[in-house]
Amino acid sequence: CTRAACNDRQGVGGGCVMVLSVASRRGSPGATTVAGLLASWWVEEGTSRVLVEADDSGGIAAARWRPAHGLTWQPGLIELATLTDPDLGGVLATGQPIADGLRVVAAPPSPGQVINALNALGDDGAARLASLSSLRAFVDCGRLTGRSAAIHLARRSVVTVLVCRPVLEEIYGMLAGVVELRDAGCHVGLVV
Repeated sequence: CTRAACNDRQGVGGGCVMVLSVASRRGSPGATTVAGLLASWWVEEGTSRVLVEADDSGGIAAARWRPAHGLTWQPGLIELATLTDPDLGGVLATGQPIADGLRVVAAPPSPGQVINALNALGDDGAARLASLSSLRAFVDCGRLTGRSAAIHLARRSVVTVLVCRPVLEEIYGMLAGVVELRDAGCHVGLVV
C-alpha cells in the first residue's frame, strides 16, 4: 500500500494494514471485475489476500467462479460476520482459495442475507478486519451509498474506488456519490 495510507492506518506493531473497497453508483460498470483484478495482482510478501463480496444486492462470485474454481457461497460472508474476535486464520477460513494465495469470501445470492451479515459485521467487525496487519482485504461493495450495509467496510478502507463507464452522464452522476461517501467518512477515488 502507499506510504500515505500506512501513515493514516497503522496496524499492530506499526505495520501497514489495508482494506481497499471497490464500488459503483449505478449500472454494472465492472466493480466486481476491478476488485477481483486488484486482489489477484496485489501480491506482497508476508501478507495474505482476501476478496470480500459485500454487495447489498446479493452475491455473484460463487456463480461467476464456480466453473473455474468450484467456488460456493459457504464458507463465506455469513461465516465472516459470525466471527467474534477474528484473527488472520479465522478470516482466511471464511474464504475459499481460487488462485495463487487469493481467497474469496463469497456472499449468498439473497440480498437479505447479505445485508443481515454486513449489519452483524458492523463497524466493530470492519475495524477488526482492518486491524490485521498481514492481511490485504479487497471488498466488492457493489452499488454503494451512505446507507448501504457495506458502508462500515468502506469507511475502514484506505480508499474506496468508485468505478464508472466513460460516459458523460455516468461521470457527471458520480459527483453526488463522491460527496455522499466522503460525508459518510470514506476516502474516495474514481476509476473510469
